[in-house]
Amino acid sequence: MEDNIKKLKTEFYKIQCKNWIENTEKGTSAAGKILENLLLKEDDNLIIADYYGIELKTKLNYSEPHIGLFSMAPDNRPLAIKEILVKYGWPSKKDRKYKVFFGRFNGGDFNKVGLFNDFKLEVDRNLEVIHLVIRNHLTNYINKNISWSFEQLENRLNMKLKYLALIPVSKKIYSGKTYFKYHNLKLYKLKSFDKFLELIEDGTISVNMKISFYTSKEKYGKIQDKGTTFEIEEKDLEKLFTRIDISNI
Repeated sequence: MEDNIKKLKTEFYKIQCKNWIENTEKGTSAAGKILENLLLKEDDNLIIADYYGIELKTKLNYSEPHIGLFSMAPDNRPLAIKEILVKYGWPSKKDRKYKVFFGRFNGGDFNKVGLFNDFKLEVDRNLEVIHLVIRNHLTNYINKNISWSFEQLENRLNMKLKYLALIPVSKKIYSGKTYFKYHNLKLYKLKSFDKFLELIEDGTISVNMKISFYTSKEKYGKIQDKGTTFEIEEKDLEKLFTRIDISNI
């Protein structure tokens, strides 16, 4: 891994020497896509780490505090995303014939999502799953039918986040064009899966779920899974990871 870190440092230094780099991508992940292109990285594989075993995360300065760790839909039911949308979603403002669902929840207190339901995560070490606990706050009925398995979560963590490089990014607009500047990277090593579970339980790690529908002509109305992402705030990174001093590597 030390050789891979050296390679990343060398290539990243070349990128920093370019100073402000014009944005040629679209969307909120443009800074990350440009960095990957400059590192000559191939198309993204969401399951394995980005760069020789190191996951790359760019974060715009002054952006919202959460960092997406990885995306993974509940794995105990094949149509879990559709089930959540149908049972717990609400009519979209764009087209009330179709439902949407947007919610962030964790293992702390119940969080209200939508009109009638509260959501939280519950770590079950006996069954080795993390339950999505859904409580109707009118009837207090509890549903725990949807979950993530420890096995798949641990596999995803180890394949994706053994090592994490966080790169702060500045953004400016000049003459109608957007530019990015990449600052010194911080490198982290994952502590353990047990620590991940602890941080789920105490509410430090949350899940951000976004389900909508396609608005393009050819797919209009079909369910669009926009991601179920496990997130952590930047200030809490060192609860899950150990910071690595790369100054002498």
